[in-house]
Amino acid sequence: MDCDEQDSQPTVNSIYGIKKIMLIRCSKKCESHIRTLIRGISGTSVVSQMKIPDFSEPELKDTSSMLKVDRTKRIFLTSGEIYQKKKNKRKRHGDVEESPTKSTPAKSSWGINPTLLSVLKSEKAVPTTADTIGSSDKTSIAPSDLQTNIEYYLPVENTVGSSKYENISKGLSKAFTKRQLKEYVDEMKKKPEFHHVVYRKVKGKRVVIKEDYIDTILLDIWKLTKTEGQLVTDVFERKTVPVTKPQQYLLHPERSSLFSELKALGVSVEMKNGALHMSGTQTSLDIAEHRIKNTISGFERKEIDLSHLAEQFNKAGRAALLFKYVQETLHVYFQHIEDGKYIIHAEYMGSIDLAKQLLIWALDFNPHIVNEIYNKHELFNHKFIPVSNDESLAWVEKSTNSFYQQMKDFKTPTNPLLVSKLSKMRDPIVESNVLNELVDQKALERKAMEEKALKELSGISSLFKEETDNFGMDEFEKLSLNDELSQSKEETDQLVTKEHVSLSSEDELLTTDMTEESSKEDGFEFDEEPLTVELSDYFSDSAVDNLYEQLNDTSYAARLKGVPGDAILSKAITAQFGNILLKSEKSDELFPKFETVTAESEFKFVSNGIPYISDIITSLPSAAESVDIPYTTKVQIRFAPSLFHTSEGSTKSVKEYLDYPPVEIQADINTFGVPNPETMLVYTAEAVKNIAIPFPKAACDVQLSKVIAGDLLKIDHESSEQEVSDEEISSSSRRFKNQPDLPRYLEESNLKFKGDKKLSCKPSIDININGEKVRYDFVNVTHRTEIPFLFRDRIITLAIVEGGEFGGRRTEIVMGEGELSKEEFQWFLTDVAQLLQSAS
Repeated sequence: MDCDEQDSQPTVNSIYGIKKIMLIRCSKKCESHIRTLIRGISGTSVVSQMKIPDFSEPELKDTSSMLKVDRTKRIFLTSGEIYQKKKNKRKRHGDVEESPTKSTPAKSSWGINPTLLSVLKSEKAVPTTADTIGSSDKTSIAPSDLQTNIEYYLPVENTVGSSKYENISKGLSKAFTKRQLKEYVDEMKKKPEFHHVVYRKVKGKRVVIKEDYIDTILLDIWKLTKTEGQLVTDVFERKTVPVTKPQQYLLHPERSSLFSELKALGVSVEMKNGALHMSGTQTSLDIAEHRIKNTISGFERKEIDLSHLAEQFNKAGRAALLFKYVQETLHVYFQHIEDGKYIIHAEYMGSIDLAKQLLIWALDFNPHIVNEIYNKHELFNHKFIPVSNDESLAWVEKSTNSFYQQMKDFKTPTNPLLVSKLSKMRDPIVESNVLNELVDQKALERKAMEEKALKELSGISSLFKEETDNFGMDEFEKLSLNDELSQSKEETDQLVTKEHVSLSSEDELLTTDMTEESSKEDGFEFDEEPLTVELSDYFSDSAVDNLYEQLNDTSYAARLKGVPGDAILSKAITAQFGNILLKSEKSDELFPKFETVTAESEFKFVSNGIPYISDIITSLPSAAESVDIPYTTKVQIRFAPSLFHTSEGSTKSVKEYLDYPPVEIQADINTFGVPNPETMLVYTAEAVKNIAIPFPKAACDVQLSKVIAGDLLKIDHESSEQEVSDEEISSSSRRFKNQPDLPRYLEESNLKFKGDKKLSCKPSIDININGEKVRYDFVNVTHRTEIPFLFRDRIITLAIVEGGEFGGRRTEIVMGEGELSKEEFQWFLTDVAQLLQSAS
């Protein structure tokens, strides 16, 4: 070989090396330039004189015939299918041998990586998600992926013109193989509504061709109606906007007005397969896409850790967090990340805060509060009937539970007031004419008095007329007579007035006597009557002893955290009247199933819907301090130790908050509808022991409670004597000195109960307890209207409690006292039994 040939050899190799590299890195935009380069290289004299070795790789062979392919065809293939197809072809021709040491996929006959080739071939085909094409090495397509990509061509309209029908057919033919179309039809035929579908065949053909599969899909599965000519909708364009699962949930027509807004723009939209499929004019589609992106960009999201809350749900005996009910109630979406971490998606940040609030509300568990049923085993043999009282229940109770009330077997009421009321409602009394024959005696007396006065006045007028008709008198005598007559008339008027006043006074006295007599007959004055009940009829001696010991056993609170002993605000024993309800899981059945009461059965004490008791209470003498306003209105705000986050700068963990007590803020509402800071109390529920006592033979049940409250506004006067005497510090600032975050919370919250602005409370507050700053989360707020009455020298309160949209509305009847000795406790139970008997 001469020197020229030796020098030219590297040149040829370098040229073929360039060819190989450029083929690997090429894209569709440079294919024409590469093809020109190949032709130029193949036509040079150098290449024609070269002797290509037999062991050259397939990529170095002449590929001019292979480059002549139909570039308009874009078959839907995965990278694995392309690689396997080319690999099998090379095996058949014996062009390449498999190398067991190579882990990378072999190159195609074009010298292009199969993954890149699949992207090139599918660039004008069906747009898919990132994990559909080019990321899988499987040799077959998952039916869901194939179905998603085929149904991309499904038009929104059910009726299409012939030209649009042909365009859809051509698109499917170019994008999918015959096998893929058949696989889609076979998959759809598995559904009951497509069992009857039979492959269409062109007339005269024995086999099913590709166009037959397309017609089967369009006409039989998609149920399109093909019409001759051009329709207005045929000129509509299509656009697809991918959306995530949280976005799909929030954009659903039941939760968002987006679909109606797009419809007003003339855009048909459908949500399926993880995307919004729109059809309309190009202008309207651009506007719709902009509207969708703006809506999605405005969605809020927040990551929270619910692991501690889930632990408390399990500890309280509840199976799982109530995500489903919170989502349905607030239109938020919980996206699980890992372990107990979630992302809450919502349209507004306020919905996220409210979702956290409802989860805490649904928990309703704190170790400082203990609920018990006295002699629970006695309920095992009693019958319970379904009861519906949703208006008095909180959102979580009426969303997740059905309730059953114990059947009462008490006798007919013997109270005179109740008997008279019930007798008036009997059918014979209502149907008779007795009520129509009743006459207002007072009106008859007034009418008789008025007739008597009119007769006297008419007599005087006739006398005056006779005297004035005597024309024989002189003028002086006429004037004198007129004076006498006028004086006589004035005296008569005064006499009539005095008589009227006298009759009115007698009438008032008579009415007062009748009222007093009626009140005595109806039994309103219970405090003046002797006891008509024996304590043993309701509580045995052993029951009284057990209740007293069980109620005052609050030793469990000693191991929990709270205020010091000198900051205890009050200790009280209260009795609340209501019903013990058996809780059961919510059922969609028309008639709930009766369940057997076991040791694991859960009960709830409800203070609403008590027969007769409200009538008895409202008939008692009022114990209000003001005669003009016999009631007081209060606001009560409840907080629970946070299970989501700690206070800023705190070294405590969320788990340490579990032993802290609940906190409540209570204040009177002034005439402007806002809480009065001078009457505000901030206290902890150091220990609350509730014991519900069933009374099957009484009109209602009773819940006895022992409440120990701690004062969070107590000021250490020795350490703050100088500051308290400073005139520049307001009284409210001195009261809230121990709770510096409280003024900020009250200022940022809207607690005004008058006006159009919606009531709102901040989601969290920092409370100082025994020198530690603890983060508390808002639970709920209630508006209370309390009316005090006097019953046997005790104050009994009728409260109307408004809990808002999620808290319901209920009434509470509570009779309370302070710390009681055992003997005082017996007298307290005696009065409770007396009230039960009055209603029974």
